[in-house]
Amino acid sequence: AKVGTNGQSFLYPQTYTGPTVIAGGSMTFADEGTLLASSSLAIIGGQLNIQNTSTRDLGNRIADTMPISMSDGILYYTGRQQANSTESLGAVTLNGGYNAILPSSGGAASGSPGLSSATLTIASLTRADTTSTVRFNTGGQPGGSGQYGQGRLLISTAPTLTNNIIGPWAIIDREFASYDTTYGVGALNGAGFPGYAGGTLTSNPGSNDNVRFTQAGTTVLNSDTTIWTLNMRGQTTATTIDLGGKKLTLKGGGLLLGQETDSITWTI
Repeated sequence: AKVGTNGQSFLYPQTYTGPTVIAGGSMTFADEGTLLASSSLAIIGGQLNIQNTSTRDLGNRIADTMPISMSDGILYYTGRQQANSTESLGAVTLNGGYNAILPSSGGAASGSPGLSSATLTIASLTRADTTSTVRFNTGGQPGGSGQYGQGRLLISTAPTLTNNIIGPWAIIDREFASYDTTYGVGALNGAGFPGYAGGTLTSNPGSNDNVRFTQAGTTVLNSDTTIWTLNMRGQTTATTIDLGGKKLTLKGGGLLLGQETDSITWTI
């Protein structure tokens, strides 16, 4: 068990067979550090760092079949500079709170044109507690110019999408998260992924539509309206959705406010 707010690093193989608990602070596996015999891993208000930026780029630091549970937990995976880094993990279960799964490549060496990629594969993703949310940082297409910080997250048992998203509880920063079997987890409306509905709040959207609201100023709802999710993004001045005495229902439960300027006020 790792408890408290400090960090702890393992630079050599850990061979114990019992469960592992990270309850606060961070546990880092780097250099020759591995965890291959532990029976399970629980991240509770702490973070696991799987790091390949030191002396070694290992492809199996954490056992492939070890079940991982997360509750207010963060999982970082960092590839190696100018390398094609990979890691496979067991089934991931979200047991409540805010969670994050964040793969990233190691980037290119200073002055070098070389590309880097990092692919993290988890066996499955289950939301066991309905208070759980999860944030990803991946755009789904690792490598390439200007994308050194991105990684790719694949899920062996692909999640079942509802109206093109994993769920309103799964996001990539300012977007809802979708999934593609080739690209992995990626942002709704990103390259290679489905987009938002073509209509707006005032053009009779469908109840299963993911709507991106981009209008600035004041928009008045003209009828009772039901949609799946709502993403307010792109405004640089004060923005108001005036319900006008009508009812706006977000059937999927997802509302994102994607700030893109230093100071902005949204009003609903």
